[in-house]
Amino acid sequence: MRRPIVIFTATVLAAAGLVGCMGDPNANGPNTNDWDFTTERQAAVTDIVEQLVATGGALASVSSIADPRLDLENSAFGTFGTCPVVTYVSVGDSSTVTFDFGDGCTAALTGPSVVRGEVSLSPSLTDDAFRVRYNDLFIDNREVTGTLDPLYGTSDSDNTASINIDIDDVGDVRGTLEISFSDQGAITISGDDVRFDMGTDIYYVDLVNVIFDPPNNDNLIPKSGTITFRDNRLVAISVTFTERSAETGLVRVIVGNGSMQNFTPVTPP
Repeated sequence: MRRPIVIFTATVLAAAGLVGCMGDPNANGPNTNDWDFTTERQAAVTDIVEQLVATGGALASVSSIADPRLDLENSAFGTFGTCPVVTYVSVGDSSTVTFDFGDGCTAALTGPSVVRGEVSLSPSLTDDAFRVRYNDLFIDNREVTGTLDPLYGTSDSDNTASINIDIDDVGDVRGTLEISFSDQGAITISGDDVRFDMGTDIYYVDLVNVIFDPPNNDNLIPKSGTITFRDNRLVAISVTFTERSAETGLVRVIVGNGSMQNFTPVTPP
């Protein structure tokens, strides 16, 4: 992945007693003060983590894709579950799958979120892939629209999908993710240069083994993994999630070459 090149410059005062105007110490690029975790950077971390949690909810809404009862190969029709109600029909080379959350429900797979509406999936009978379309889904009254394509209902780490979704009041996410679903409800994602667009600010985020586990944590805050992005001064900021993140919302943040700091961008519901 290509990275911007940041050039460090310094002014040398060669003679004792020399007096002059040094100007803006940040004018030529980052300096030792540029590792501060400023309020602006705190706001950026908060925005990105909030969007990541919302994206986790969108992914959790299709966790039933990994349910072994979704058996298109051996059954022409089936229905199971209550939140969502999963219905699938397979006729010849044509199949449809619907995840129906009705007028609103909660389930272990989506944590405490109230989910309503439907998600439709168009399966491919040749390679077990699905095209997911969010066309009438609301999570905690935020509408989710967009697509995931292709999506596989397995834990194979090589599964990659183009994500193109928009979530009301949060923003949109565009890019390519490795996504794996466990049959216990955990979701793992990784990706490079995934675009997080908040409407006013846009960040390109690297995600490494970010794990959501709503059935065990009763929320969608990641319990492990790291995300990294660059702020408007091209300084790298990394955010690491731990089990404590899922419990309290606390994450570990490193700005540039600075020291690690604890920060709580979100709190569990």
